[in-house]
Amino acid sequence: MRDVHTGETLMAPEHDRGGSGCEKEQMVFRANRNALRQWLLDVGEEEIDVRYEHRLKSFKGEMGNVRAEFENGAVFRGEWSSRQTDCIRPPEVLPAVVFHGDLELPIPTFHSLLAPYMGKSNILAGVGDSFNTPITIADVTPSAVHLDWSYSRPAFRKESPSSNKEIPDPLFNPTRTLEQARQIPEQLLTDLATAGLAAPFRDILNPAQIRKNGCYNWLSQSVFIPRAGGLDQGIERGVVFVGDAAHAMPIFGGEGGNHALLDAVELVRSLTEGENGNENGVELRRRVNAYYDGAYRRCQGAVRRCRQRFLLLHRPVAEWRALAVKRG
Repeated sequence: MRDVHTGETLMAPEHDRGGSGCEKEQMVFRANRNALRQWLLDVGEEEIDVRYEHRLKSFKGEMGNVRAEFENGAVFRGEWSSRQTDCIRPPEVLPAVVFHGDLELPIPTFHSLLAPYMGKSNILAGVGDSFNTPITIADVTPSAVHLDWSYSRPAFRKESPSSNKEIPDPLFNPTRTLEQARQIPEQLLTDLATAGLAAPFRDILNPAQIRKNGCYNWLSQSVFIPRAGGLDQGIERGVVFVGDAAHAMPIFGGEGGNHALLDAVELVRSLTEGENGNENGVELRRRVNAYYDGAYRRCQGAVRRCRQRFLLLHRPVAEWRALAVKRG
């Protein structure tokens, strides 16, 4: 993590102190969403039917017979369905302004511009005065490095340093349309140009680059579906919730994606372990309840932690510097 105003390192990941002297097996790796999608489509001979641009409009039915209708006109029937959560609980929009963009750098440019700051990492976390700007390697080809960047800050700020009154950030628009989300606000470009960014952040988050490659206004959202009246009710109607459909989290280090993968593993394990048999759906209900018993507890705390961590990233830069001194 670096100070975006000076470029200095504030905090570095702690090296593993365990082990027996031999190189330990790496237990965690970082994968971007597009690479994971491609991997899922290319895992072997068994065909996987992956469809995008399907936003759920409505569903009805009961155990063993569910009909799902999507806004693009597609209709599917089946015994079980995974779904978005709009019909049960609308997502909560976190009070944060978030913009996201991407760009491509030739290999030589990347090595001269970013590699000295990133080292062997594939993410460069930057924090400023009540905002943060992570830069991430999304993909590497023989000729170029593809980067993602984000910029976020609180949706409300004090009217003046001595005032307790808060005023909304002019870039915070929780009701923006998809068309508006793709527009590049001049206020954003002005704020970045006058933020006093040091290298390499000023080279990535600069107005000329953003005008050329564009950006997107994200809404940082959070959802957690309760058991009573939500998940348990879905079981009776033949619907199971996994991933963001059950526990959407603010984007923070891929935690939401990791929980979604773990959901899939635990659900399949619950459905396939033990003896078969499904007298009037009783056994199927029991197995899905067993899956929820574990996943619900695991994700309840994760959603809360992601919200807290995301908002903590917007603390004043003086606090980050003080934390860096305290850590030594």
